[in-house]
Amino acid sequence: VSGEASYIEKIDDYYYLFMSYGGLVANGGYNMRVFRSKDVTGPYVDVSGNDARYNATNNTGAGNINGTVGVKIMTYYQWSYAKYGQVAQGHNSAFIDDDGKAYVVYHTRTNDGTEGHTVKVHRLFTTEDGWLVAAPYEYTGESLDKSGYSMDEMTGTYEVLYHKSAINYAGLECVQPQALTLNADGTVSGDYTGTWKADKEKVTLTLGGVEYNGVFVEQYVEDTTHKTLCFTIL
Repeated sequence: VSGEASYIEKIDDYYYLFMSYGGLVANGGYNMRVFRSKDVTGPYVDVSGNDARYNATNNTGAGNINGTVGVKIMTYYQWSYAKYGQVAQGHNSAFIDDDGKAYVVYHTRTNDGTEGHTVKVHRLFTTEDGWLVAAPYEYTGESLDKSGYSMDEMTGTYEVLYHKSAINYAGLECVQPQALTLNADGTVSGDYTGTWKADKEKVTLTLGGVEYNGVFVEQYVEDTTHKTLCFTIL
């Protein structure tokens, strides 16, 4: 059982509580969880309605590093082009700049066999139903295009990271990209199948009967000069 680095920030209509679970070393399973409340004093819950407060009666002796309580902003992951995976992200702050942009600032390690760490900044966006999602790549000045994107821009095959709850963090397992194609007829094919639709910058995907909401945003692929349209969903 773990929980530290609590941080509360008001973004739009909600107060969001950030927690870090796990240990900050590379194989410690460090990961950021988010809960929200209309009132700064809580109670804070996740997207499934789970309370942020640890319940010793129902969770005696149970660890929560790989648990399902709290929205997991990101997990151990490695893009196909990256030499190393990103691991142990946590101990974050969050803030809104004068222009209204929201950010998460956190430290991260890699699976290169060392404990060296860096600080990264990602944009935070709110979904249609008021939950937070993080931009896939590090911030380089991008903004949401409120006018939206053309169908030609949105359709295509994407590398998708599914930030699942449980990973073998002790073994430095990193989520690997899967292929997902947004087709012009509104269907989704590839490693996931279903349907998708967009309303300006907002996007909704229905995969396996589950609805995911988020946004499209154009970003530079991290550590490259290549710009591409991305989406991030919950």
